[in-house]
Amino acid sequence: MLNDKQKHDVIDAVNVDFDIPLISEGRERGIIEKFVDQAVPAMEPSLSALMPPAYMDLVKVALDETLTAAERKERMSELLRGELAVPLSKQLNERVDCSYIPESMEGKVLKVVAEKMVNEIVAAAVKSD
Repeated sequence: MLNDKQKHDVIDAVNVDFDIPLISEGRERGIIEKFVDQAVPAMEPSLSALMPPAYMDLVKVALDETLTAAERKERMSELLRGELAVPLSKQLNERVDCSYIPESMEGKVLKVVAEKMVNEIVAAAVKSD
């Protein structure tokens, strides 16, 4: 799941947080690297045990550095809209009453609102500065 750059970023981050006394920085990094090398192949099956397939797909897209930021954002939006938009629109419809819109239109409008809310969640999560 993690490419080499991402794996080395994890190793570097762990190395910053842990200090093994009386061991050189290079040896310490080597020890941490062995742990991470074992953890990386276990990451996908471990996450699969914790989450539905659609969320696994979301994680894979988020980690896919072969995609541009815009492509990742669009793919993440598609995945989340597929999982969240309809249930969210139904929940919103139970909580929101637009008396100036006919009931037959209310659900349609709230579905679009839910889709745009999901898009906004993704946009905030993958905002590029």
